[in-house]
Amino acid sequence: MMIFYALLITNSILFLFLFYFVFQKRKIHQELTISKRLISNAEKKYQNINYQLDELRNAMLDLGLQFKGFETQFQPQLSVTNDHRKTDVSKKSSNANGYEKASSMLSAGAKVSEVMLTCELSRAEVELMINLNKSTQ
Repeated sequence: MMIFYALLITNSILFLFLFYFVFQKRKIHQELTISKRLISNAEKKYQNINYQLDELRNAMLDLGLQFKGFETQFQPQLSVTNDHRKTDVSKKSSNANGYEKASSMLSAGAKVSEVMLTCELSRAEVELMINLNKSTQ
């Protein structure tokens, strides 16, 4: 009878182990299925992002080509504008020297017409300088 109880306990323990392992296998199988679904969704999102990235690259290339076309179309106008800017800058720097010379001439008592001819300034510029000098004194 002791053997019977020993076999019964052993069988019960084996049954519990078997039940535990079957339950664990089922749980692992469910987790694996969920993981596969998540990986599949991630791959789809990755493909979608790559497609959108390719579309964005193509759009940027198209914009670059359009910009290049505009650049070549408007290059002569841009060159003229840049030339005018360079000329304006050089005039401003040469006018600055002219203003300094005109200021020193006016301080020395030179006539308006003499300052206009020597410094290549207009009558309005020379008169403005005279008025500014009077207001600062």
